[in-house]
Amino acid sequence: MVVVNHDRTIGKVNIQKNPFSALKDVPTLDEYLAQGEKNKDCVLVLELKPHESAEREDVLVEECLKALKAHKLMNPGRIAFISFSYHICRELAARCPGYTVQYLEGDKTPAEVFADGINGIDYHYSCFQKHPEWVKEAHDLGMSVNAWTVDNEKDIRQMKELGVDQITTNKPALTREILFGRK
Repeated sequence: MVVVNHDRTIGKVNIQKNPFSALKDVPTLDEYLAQGEKNKDCVLVLELKPHESAEREDVLVEECLKALKAHKLMNPGRIAFISFSYHICRELAARCPGYTVQYLEGDKTPAEVFADGINGIDYHYSCFQKHPEWVKEAHDLGMSVNAWTVDNEKDIRQMKELGVDQITTNKPALTREILFGRK
């Protein structure tokens, strides 16, 4: 059973090391996808968390793809994949051509990521502050670029000037105002 939670733990409960019965109040992937089905204009971002082994990550990828097919959401216009696991990103890129797959870790150049068939980077904004040339390099390769988690006005403006495609933020009203001049 695949569950949906941002962190590896819920309180002190490690999600990967506990049976589903210990996680009964956590939403499942099926519940998330059922909710996503209701809004046909919404692009769902599915982050697959790193697991303890490549074999477990392969099972996670397989279970997620089966669930997406069961919910009739296997559509590159509806789903984008992100992960800190390079293995997961390579697997998704190979199995889901035409879908947005963005690597999150920030430890590889766009050229390295692109060489493995992954078509996007989704790095913490500090990576782009350290390597501003990566935005242009990624765009020149036809890759998408997201910066996370950008909450400070100065940093939002800097990411806009660099030309990132998306910004992940906890301050959507501020970000929208800076990017588009509207509240």
